[in-house]
Amino acid sequence: MGQGSRLRAPAIARLGLYLAAALAAAAGPAAASDGPSAVIASIRVEAEGPVDAALVADLLGLRVGEPLDRANLREVIRTAYARGRVERLRVDVTESPAGLELVVDISYRSTISRIVVDTDNFVLRTRVRRWLRLKPGDPVTASGIEIGRRRVERRLQDRGFAAALVEAYLNYDRGSNTVELELLVVPGPPQVLRSVALEGIERPEDAAAALPTFKPGARLTARLEERLRERTELALRGMGYWEAAVIEVERIADGTQVDVVLRVDAGLRSRLELEAPADVIEATRRLLPDPTRDELHPAQTEALAELVAERLQEAGHLLAAVSARLDPGEGEQVLRLVVDPGPKLDVAAVEFPGAAGVRRQTLEAAVTVRTGGAGGRMQQRISSATLELDRSSLLDLLHREGFAFATVAPPRIEKVDDKAAVRVVFEVVAGQRWSVSEVQLQNLPVEAAAELEERPLGLEAGAPWSPAAVEPSGSSPGPS
Repeated sequence: MGQGSRLRAPAIARLGLYLAAALAAAAGPAAASDGPSAVIASIRVEAEGPVDAALVADLLGLRVGEPLDRANLREVIRTAYARGRVERLRVDVTESPAGLELVVDISYRSTISRIVVDTDNFVLRTRVRRWLRLKPGDPVTASGIEIGRRRVERRLQDRGFAAALVEAYLNYDRGSNTVELELLVVPGPPQVLRSVALEGIERPEDAAAALPTFKPGARLTARLEERLRERTELALRGMGYWEAAVIEVERIADGTQVDVVLRVDAGLRSRLELEAPADVIEATRRLLPDPTRDELHPAQTEALAELVAERLQEAGHLLAAVSARLDPGEGEQVLRLVVDPGPKLDVAAVEFPGAAGVRRQTLEAAVTVRTGGAGGRMQQRISSATLELDRSSLLDLLHREGFAFATVAPPRIEKVDDKAAVRVVFEVVAGQRWSVSEVQLQNLPVEAAAELEERPLGLEAGAPWSPAAVEPSGSSPGPS
């Protein structure tokens, strides 16, 4: 390329082909082994653009009068490519009576000197620069420029310019080894929305009710398309199609006018029937998932019952019982929830039977559940999910205390007789308690010993033995 030559960006991809050739020829065609070789008689550096020949030879570890270390040369070339400093690097070796004559062919990676956006729209010009995510001083790579060009094109299409054209050109300056990046941006006319139709809904009245409102002539952007999708799904779920989803959006263009077709998988229509005590039925209904907002899958009755039970527990109904079943109906399916919330209850006690080897204060600190009220605005929220987290935390504590094989049963909530309260029971099987009798570190390299001084294992003679304490060292846990 000559001074100021102009190159369309995708063509520079071929420069990456030099890498394989450079590594294959790093030691020269005459290389037969990595052993001692003749000394270097001369070094000549050939390059595109300004290059300090002496510095190049020094970086490659090449010195006249010294032997050629072929293995080291290959490693230096690999490192140079890995750091992205060079576009092409090749070392040719020729033997002569005086020694080895080396020719280094090197081309440093060009950098961007300037970015020019060719478009008449000042606002668009500013946005294109931001979308491109390149700036002067960045290295020139075919992939980087192509990714930026496609990003600009995609952003224009998202904003309604479906026929947008973005081309990138490189103006190379050999003297400075820099490139002026020029982007030709032709957005074209924007597409506008003419009509919206739904497909996949059997009942015409439901399709008409679910049709989203829109403004004819509005620019058809990706954001507007997503709003049409969301409004359709929201309307259908509110009508009882709880699992409705828009599975495809088709644009039918007539010039700049576009008809949008939303293809819908509505699924079965569902209806919820709630059975609960009359005095709490409205409060219970407010705790149920809203199918227009929540992911509600009627067939997953067990998961739904657990979800409703957890919400009731969080509201203070700690012994709530919920069952769910799905019954077929005429043209729809009926989800029946039978809910017995029970009274609101306080926590009278938190018990840890079987954990006599650990102080009660330590056990209580490991769990979040406390004695006292539950479910109020300023009170603790308890559910089977929070109690399971407490169980895991308690088990971790027992392991750290030396009970390496301890187990904790799923927590139980038991009614206290004659009180509006429960006890929460974490039943523990602690097993044998293990302690460290001796700690020995053998055959450690110097680096590992220094690291252990900064970050000790946390093991010392007489302390509880914990499997977690030896995991960072890579040892296999086992009592000793």
